[in-house]
This record gives sequence, C-alpha cells and structure tokens, in this order.
Amino acid sequence: MEDNKEAEIRMLTVKEVANRLGVSQSTVYRWVQDGELAAERDKKPSPVKRKRNYQGNIRIPEGLVDAMLAGEQEAA
Repeated sequence: MEDNKEAEIRMLTVKEVANRLGVSQSTVYRWVQDGELAAERDKKPSPVKRKRNYQGNIRIPEGLVDAMLAGEQEAA
C-alpha cells in the first residue's frame, strides 16, 4: 500500500504559527498575503455561521515553520 504523504503533513493555524515564531497573528497574515509564507485554505464548513464570501481558514505547513525557526537559529 502506498503512503499518502499529504496525510502526514501537519497544518498549523495562524495562531499556532504566531506563537511558535513569537510574532503577532497580523504579521503571519501579512506574510501570507505578501507571499513570504505559503499557506492553504481548508474550506471546510465551519460550525459558526460565516459571511457569504467565506473562503476557509488559513493553514500553514508545519515544515515551513520549522524551517523558518531553523534559519533563525543559524543566523544567531
């Protein structure tokens, strides 16, 4: 049976990324908007009623965050 690598990738919320990197959630949103941090939208239905233009929650691959942290440690 083949392994599904996508199932192994842990996706983090904006809040989780901000906490790990020690920045605000606004900074993470700006990085995503500016293309400095790759992200996806989960587009899963939310239990909370959303506006009609709801595009889904932003999720960032954990590996990207770990790489950013490793880069900061090397620069120090």
